[in-house]
Amino acid sequence: MKNKNNSHDDNNKQKNTEGKEWICRPWITLRNGQRLYASAVGKKAFCFWAKPKSS
Repeated sequence: MKNKNNSHDDNNKQKNTEGKEWICRPWITLRNGQRLYASAVGKKAFCFWAKPKSS
């Protein structure tokens, strides 16, 4: 039986997002070079944290 008090696990899931911005794209490029479209997996977009591009 799993312990319902997973405070240790929750702390491990927190990421340092300082200096990053939320990016959402309708596709992602897989490691093998193929594009995976969000609509193909029932989503509108893939969202993730990324460093902003320097100008």
